[in-house]
Amino acid sequence: MPASDRSAFQRNAYHAAYRAAAPELQEAFYFQCLIGDCATDNQLAMHNYIRRNYPELPIFWGVRDYSVPLPDGAIPVIIDTEAWFSALARCRYICVNHELPELFDKKPGQVVVQTYHGHPFKTMGVPRWEAQGISAGQQERNLKDRSRWDFLLSPSPAATAMYRRCMPVPARILEVGHPRNDDLVVRDGARRHRVRELLGIRPDQTAVLYAPTWRDYATTNPWVSKMIDLLNPYELAATLGDGFVILLRGHPAHQRHPERPAQAEGVTVVTDYPEINDLILASDVGVFDYSSIRFDYSVTGKPMVFFTSDAEPYFAKTPPLIPYNETAPGPQVDSNDQLAAELLALDTYWQRFGDSYKEFVSRFNPLDDGLAAQRLVEAILNRD
Repeated sequence: MPASDRSAFQRNAYHAAYRAAAPELQEAFYFQCLIGDCATDNQLAMHNYIRRNYPELPIFWGVRDYSVPLPDGAIPVIIDTEAWFSALARCRYICVNHELPELFDKKPGQVVVQTYHGHPFKTMGVPRWEAQGISAGQQERNLKDRSRWDFLLSPSPAATAMYRRCMPVPARILEVGHPRNDDLVVRDGARRHRVRELLGIRPDQTAVLYAPTWRDYATTNPWVSKMIDLLNPYELAATLGDGFVILLRGHPAHQRHPERPAQAEGVTVVTDYPEINDLILASDVGVFDYSSIRFDYSVTGKPMVFFTSDAEPYFAKTPPLIPYNETAPGPQVDSNDQLAAELLALDTYWQRFGDSYKEFVSRFNPLDDGLAAQRLVEAILNRD
């Protein structure tokens, strides 16, 4: 970052100029994932579709620094710099998957798209604020902030119902599926082989993707959290034997924590691997808890096992919008031994859970057909 951009004084000057500006808007997209430390999710799928079909449209990405891997054709702008404020002011389309940047000032003619980052399940919006004891005035301010959205992405009718209940704002809900899952619909054997080879997974090994979420009850910072250690991946790997390998994938909050589990025989730590879809495609079975990754993983039709040993404290702190059991189409276990037994009995999985899995996909992923990015981008560009 240039020295001139580093001081709070200069940033405040940029912000003041940005708020006062009334620039001619550029037909361009601004994307930001979470706090700008990654470039993935629905934004990445949208980026790739735009690059293929509208190569004349510039695509800016807000990033924390230049170390963030970006897709081809992306124009990086470091958050809080003069270039970043310029992009926020001039891009017609502003697309985020979390909150809008704190300093964002919507210009006349700008189109704001909120995609969020996963199928809704955890309490959010008004019910969450009420549970947290947030004042009526602050709730009103929260809703006013979200009233700047023009479009809200919904992956399913079930998600639409939850958004309407929790986010009573005038945004138009685009119920088109999840662009982030377009890649998962395609059976890309070459990509799977490439990733497995990169990670050292032999063709004869069963790759188990274990991707725990962060815990509200175990941290005070939702952005930075140490990975929970309820499941012992090393013990699990030893029990399963050489025919299995555990891919240990932390939540983005775990990525920002300095501590990492150790690499070991049978356990490959992939928390810092940049693209989760690669890991989903490379794996053969998923082990999840309460993370929304289970909604995405089901698009592949691969088996899932649910490690729920702390369900009671988790849901006491983070209530669900719908009963958890309705969203877990597979066995629930609470110990390493039970989990190992289920992974060693995958040959009977579909006989036991095929019907509930099929019902789950029909309810939560009916629109994931590989064309969600196309539907979303075209709806945004043809908003009139």
